[in-house]
Amino acid sequence: MLLKGIFYGIITCLLWGILPIILKVALERFSSATIVWFRFFFVYCFINFSHMQKEGTIKNNNPPPALGLLAGVCLAANYYYFMIGLELTGPTSTAVIIQIAPLLTVIARIFVFKERINKGQLIGLFFSIFGFILFYLD
Repeated sequence: MLLKGIFYGIITCLLWGILPIILKVALERFSSATIVWFRFFFVYCFINFSHMQKEGTIKNNNPPPALGLLAGVCLAANYYYFMIGLELTGPTSTAVIIQIAPLLTVIARIFVFKERINKGQLIGLFFSIFGFILFYLD
């Protein structure tokens, strides 16, 4: 079971590592908006296909929740601006900058939402900040 998790982690790292390179190549032929639209379209098709396999139909009478719609719009904006950043810079710098987003989310949750963090999370935050400092000094 442990090896399966490590294997999935390695595959995820590899895919996230090559994503900016592949998207940069795609930008030579397609616009940022087109790439983002197709990413969302294929996910929509996959979700509908999965739902159809489970339920036997695509029909869904429940309206989407407002926060779900807001999350979708924010995710689309994140993908779009990632593509714009990739278009203006390169895959290497874009891949590094996108890694700062989770760190900024943790810092915002401490200051904006006044959430408490435990000792382990504080140590992880310290190592993350320290790692980014070392990376940018190189």
